[in-house]
Amino acid sequence: MNKSFTYGARLLAGWVASSRLYSRLGVPVFAQADRVVVLHAVMALVVAACSAAAPGANAPSAAQTADSASTETALGADSDSGADAASSDTIPAADAVPDQVVVPETAQPDTGPETAQPDTGPETAQPDTGPETAANGDSGDAILIESVDDVPVNDATDSGQDTQVDGTADTTAKDGPVVAKPIAAELGPAVPVTLEVLLKPPVLFAAAAEGAAVLAQAGTSTVIASDPELPPIPLTGAIGKAHSVVALAAGELLVASELGLYGAVKNMLLVSPLQAVIGAIPKRIFTQIVAGKNHLWLQTGAGIWRYDGSVAQPLSIFGTDPAALTTAIWRAGPQVAIDSQSGQPQANGVATPALWLYWQGAVHALVIKGNFAKLWIDEPIANGADLQCDGSGTVWLLAQDGTVHRRAINGSWQWLALPEPVTALVARTDLPIAALATASGLWIHQNGVFFPLLNTAGHSLRDLTSTAALVTVSTAGLTRVVLGEIKPPPPPSWATIVQPIYLAHCFDCHKADAGTVKLHNAVQWKLWYDKIVFQVDTNTMPLVGLKLSQQQKAVIKLWAKGGFAP
Repeated sequence: MNKSFTYGARLLAGWVASSRLYSRLGVPVFAQADRVVVLHAVMALVVAACSAAAPGANAPSAAQTADSASTETALGADSDSGADAASSDTIPAADAVPDQVVVPETAQPDTGPETAQPDTGPETAQPDTGPETAANGDSGDAILIESVDDVPVNDATDSGQDTQVDGTADTTAKDGPVVAKPIAAELGPAVPVTLEVLLKPPVLFAAAAEGAAVLAQAGTSTVIASDPELPPIPLTGAIGKAHSVVALAAGELLVASELGLYGAVKNMLLVSPLQAVIGAIPKRIFTQIVAGKNHLWLQTGAGIWRYDGSVAQPLSIFGTDPAALTTAIWRAGPQVAIDSQSGQPQANGVATPALWLYWQGAVHALVIKGNFAKLWIDEPIANGADLQCDGSGTVWLLAQDGTVHRRAINGSWQWLALPEPVTALVARTDLPIAALATASGLWIHQNGVFFPLLNTAGHSLRDLTSTAALVTVSTAGLTRVVLGEIKPPPPPSWATIVQPIYLAHCFDCHKADAGTVKLHNAVQWKLWYDKIVFQVDTNTMPLVGLKLSQQQKAVIKLWAKGGFAP
């Protein structure tokens, strides 16, 4: 037994003896129940006094340490980190301390091998002070961002400071979760437009045809409208409701409908031979320029076919059943840089043709080599509504909440919001622009800037023509929205629009040396104009051959309206 314990035992024995003496003298000291409580308290004081009186006393054994886990004070210091800054005890000499488990001096939570003081090194938990530090909300390691691509979207932690990653702003309450939000789109000045009504309502379907012309359906009629001053040209043939139109080449128009694939030939809609080749009704058709050659793509419920002008064949996709992509939105789009060895996307790789898809909550690039393709996830984006690609190499995704996601040619994505939700988005790969619609009107995007179009409220956006005019439907009917204020064209002349009709239908009976009425020049036509109009409207003239079409009759009246120019 060591000296400190003997000293304490003597103090305790003296207290017990004095207690008995006071009892014999009739002096009440403690009740029997209180003796036990006081005894425990005195024992604790004695042990503490012994410890203070004997600094070289032995530390408890390992077994004793385990049994006294609830003890409020302990001997010794942290053997890993040296003397604790909060301790006033002196560390005994090494040869005076037995090889036993030493518990920490204080009952505060262990902060690890480092001191409990705040870390002032590069791993500090100070607020994020620049775009290259993403604080994680505690005193652990900060994340060094070498590029914006290293930052996951919707990161769960932030320093409380708004940051932008690929155009996305992160708003964070202090020590709270990150809420990603779109950034405001860059807006330009309002652009004046000219509205050209091509067809009276109601209009059920409208899409760009060849040039500035528009194919439209009103009731059971399918027409080609090209001039607000002329009636549309009707196309004969029952095709059901149309959903896609493409111009393959000059004079070659292809229409896909709920009943199949049709070609427009001499104002007639005839079943296309491609319908029998693909063996299914196409859900969408679109074109893509590959090496200067126009390729037609036909999406069906079983996959997708490509027609290069001579051969039509289905596309094979590595690792994916094409039939699984039935619900995908398909578009022709910009090429993708691919490493020639691994076949992986690479910034400085070989430019390779690609289709773009929105499928299962992500934008995909379908990289094409020959008749085979491989599908890559380019960007996961939830709740997409429509996918478009324009001629500047931009890929667009319209989200269901009315925001838009924009992919630049370098592969970076931005999440953008216009002043009000976007309801429609259209683009085409032969124009470096995109058109958008909101509740207050139409917009044009070019070179990163969005321009509102004046006086376009209430227009439902349908398509873009190859002449950069917007195809819309409003209460006024089918409308072509032309950017800028158009100067009135010169009045139609006899030489340009009437004489061709005369030579084709009237020359044989009304030439200069004819025995009947001579109609060989503009003077004669003006002289006999009222009688000519009456007879062509009633189909009395021409006497032989084909009668004049509605378009030709309208041209004659348009010439008179312009002042009978020679």
